[in-house]
Amino acid sequence: MKADNSNDNIPVAKAEAIVPFTSTSSSITYVNLPPGYSGLKLKNSQGYPVQIVSADKTKTNLPANNNTIADLLKPNMYIHSIQIAHDLVITHLNDATRAQQILDSNIQNERRLGVSSESPVVGNPNDGFYYAHTLPSSDPACTLEALQLTLEGFPPRIATVGTNSPLSGKLHPHQVIVSLQIPNRTILNQQTPGFTGYKIQTELQSFCANNSTSTNDNKKADAAAVVLTVKDELVRRKIEKGSRAAFDDCIVS
Repeated sequence: MKADNSNDNIPVAKAEAIVPFTSTSSSITYVNLPPGYSGLKLKNSQGYPVQIVSADKTKTNLPANNNTIADLLKPNMYIHSIQIAHDLVITHLNDATRAQQILDSNIQNERRLGVSSESPVVGNPNDGFYYAHTLPSSDPACTLEALQLTLEGFPPRIATVGTNSPLSGKLHPHQVIVSLQIPNRTILNQQTPGFTGYKIQTELQSFCANNSTSTNDNKKADAAAVVLTVKDELVRRKIEKGSRAAFDDCIVS
């Protein structure tokens, strides 16, 4: 599904079932915004954690839940995450305008918010939002070659995304790799020695090779848990004349 021309480069999700996003924080509540719901208002802020101003009363679509959205999304609560597809979770939310655009551009779909009265840690606001992509589970789609991705630099950045890549329109050049999470392995991130594109390539190849000997059920479950998290390189691109860097994010097709 393509985004409306007035909302170019805003993440847009297919109408697919949302899988709950888990968090280590027990204080986070997950609330589904049903298709068509547009009653959520956010505080107008940039560089700070995103907070809720108000939410219209509408029944949620959570199983056996009679609360209205207004009961669950209370003023001054913080938004920790936005899930807009079964394979994309957005965190590091430090721009209310941007977060509102993402929610509005997906109004025809169900969206899931992770909210809490506790403020999240968003780090450097110049990093932009973090996009955690669950990689395709079909073997060997988790290798860089199968994904048609090339990386460069240290820390690694997206260099190219192939036209026929399963991540085409979801990742784009110049995005920075934040982390790679492979089941039963240490998370690779910018604190990992030798965190380069080659390191990511070899880890994925090793995982796929080992995973190919697993049963189909185990293979599918394991591969679905491979998560590649990227962020936008806002500091460098924001100062370019005529740049729309704050809005140059992935489109979920």
